[in-house]
Amino acid sequence: MALTIARPLSNVHPNMGIVVNADGTYRFSVEDVNSDEILVSVQAIEAAVEAQGEGVYTTPTHTAPVIGAATTAALAANANRLYALFVNDGTENIYLGLGVAAVMNIGVPIVPGGSYEMSRELGNLYVGVVNGICASGGMVLCVTEAV
Repeated sequence: MALTIARPLSNVHPNMGIVVNADGTYRFSVEDVNSDEILVSVQAIEAAVEAQGEGVYTTPTHTAPVIGAATTAALAANANRLYALFVNDGTENIYLGLGVAAVMNIGVPIVPGGSYEMSRELGNLYVGVVNGICASGGMVLCVTEAV
């Protein structure tokens, strides 16, 4: 999975795009630029990527909401979210609704013992409210959120 850094990157070039691959290597793209215009050092590129704050989780928070048979808040909206992990610690499926009420057999299913992870690196980060639901209620969902 590759991570696309937003354009333009300060200190690099307004017509240059950078993709950081999962193994830490970079892939560059250049649009409408003469070759003599691009004089970019690797240090400047690394500084620009670091300034984006990608993949830097400094404050994890752990919660364990009990998911009910009706839609239940699993994780509040957080514009600063960089990562979230949901682990089903119950004995029946839990379904997640992203930004909507959770509904049985719709949304993101998590089997007992299973998990769902979201982050910028995975390309599926969602910063809105996450709701959950299960068939009988009373199932624990272990949640880790990092900002």
